[in-house]
Amino acid sequence: MKKKVCFAAAALLLGALVLSGCGGMGKLAEENPLRGVTSSALSALDGYTVTAFDGEGLVSAEKEGTYALYDVRAQSLVTADAPFIPAGGSGSGMYYTAETSGGTYTYVFYDGTEEVCTVTQAEEFTYSGGVYTFADGTILYKGLNGEVYRGARQGIDPIPTRANTAEAGGSYLLPLGADAGSVYAVYDGRGRLVRTVSPVQAFASVLPADAETTALWQTETKVFIQARIALPDDAGEYDLIAEGQRYDVPVYSFDLLTGAVREIGGFGYLVNGTEAAGENYAVLRVQQIIGENRLSAAEVVQCFGEDGGIFVDLQALLPGATGFSVAGGYAALSDGVQTAYFRGGEHLVTLSPASDASWMGAGWLRRSSDPCEVLNASGEKVLEMAEGSSVLECGERYIYYSEPNAETGIPAVYVFDASSGGTARLEGYEAAASGFYIAENAAGVRTLYSHLSAAPVAENIAEGALVSALSAPFENERLYVVSVAEGASVRSVLVRSEYEKEL
Repeated sequence: MKKKVCFAAAALLLGALVLSGCGGMGKLAEENPLRGVTSSALSALDGYTVTAFDGEGLVSAEKEGTYALYDVRAQSLVTADAPFIPAGGSGSGMYYTAETSGGTYTYVFYDGTEEVCTVTQAEEFTYSGGVYTFADGTILYKGLNGEVYRGARQGIDPIPTRANTAEAGGSYLLPLGADAGSVYAVYDGRGRLVRTVSPVQAFASVLPADAETTALWQTETKVFIQARIALPDDAGEYDLIAEGQRYDVPVYSFDLLTGAVREIGGFGYLVNGTEAAGENYAVLRVQQIIGENRLSAAEVVQCFGEDGGIFVDLQALLPGATGFSVAGGYAALSDGVQTAYFRGGEHLVTLSPASDASWMGAGWLRRSSDPCEVLNASGEKVLEMAEGSSVLECGERYIYYSEPNAETGIPAVYVFDASSGGTARLEGYEAAASGFYIAENAAGVRTLYSHLSAAPVAENIAEGALVSALSAPFENERLYVVSVAEGASVRSVLVRSEYEKEL
């Protein structure tokens, strides 16, 4: 008899695995201190207009019909007469150029800035999951170990690449079959097949034929499912009674790396959906199973870990919390009226419509009754601005704000340094690309600065210069390629924001 287990949510699993790459929550948005911001000129790209920047540190640029690809880590440059196209999507580390002439297609492939091969044929290549297939049947791809393979296809098995797999626990998962999320091939970092696993089949093997699943979620390498199993009216043991019907609502975990299935005891909630996902946790929308095995009427959020138990008790932090979010290293819990803010394991402040403060971000508050006052999370005043002032940028160390100037009609801009308590006026302040601004010294020399560190990035910025910036995370850095266009002249700068931990 075919089981009636509903696994429609299984197709969402690969998406959950991708989401897990956002990093661990630790104890509610763990702090990741900034070590520093440094900058260096990208002189190899002088005169080029930067068009793209990917997570592998590769910059695409163009100048008068000449195209360039620059590796900011290797400091190497390659040029071509055709644009560099990301092979397999941005972040693969591979690019190619394409030219067509008289029905002939010529492709030149690169691993970073190193030329790999040239393929000329009378038709376009085909592409699927990071693998390029050419007219003669040969293939090209970049494996999980970072090595590029060019040659005949070996066997009929699928080929794992960074484009068609999701990383979990140091292994790589490739979904197989039309029902995405039902079967996975598990590979090690060298691209060797470890095993094939199926969460759907594993769960179906332990659930009775009349089970209906209510939720599927994932933390790191564990997949979880909850089932609702109707019991006879006279059942003496049951987990839940709702509308007169008695149910078992077991929760099972499946280990994607080992294939092991385990029942989670004492779960105590009915799961209605996923609110947020991280590397080692999932925040779920749940209803608690309370006294006499009844279901609580209120749906709230709760945080669960890799063992299936509560990872961080959100309801202890803010009873009745129904919303959860993490931004900029700070976590926010809301019950629809109050919002509580946290950093790591520390509760910073709880605000409500009755509070005389509003959250500015980065740990700062602005007093509602006197918007000129900026407070820290403890409610202590750290900065008093003139009446009518506007906050321009707000970071953990620096707050940028403008004050009206009745004499000139041009607002004066200041930067407040929370570490020293000092305030400095920024002459000639001009917002540039996101995260950057221009200011000038007493001699009128215009300099580009980082909002994050107030550190200089590029000097001698001409009036009317156009500044643009592209960024990408890499390990524990966020890299920015900042371009300054001054008339016909274009120069670029690499800015590195280095953090304590991997981004």
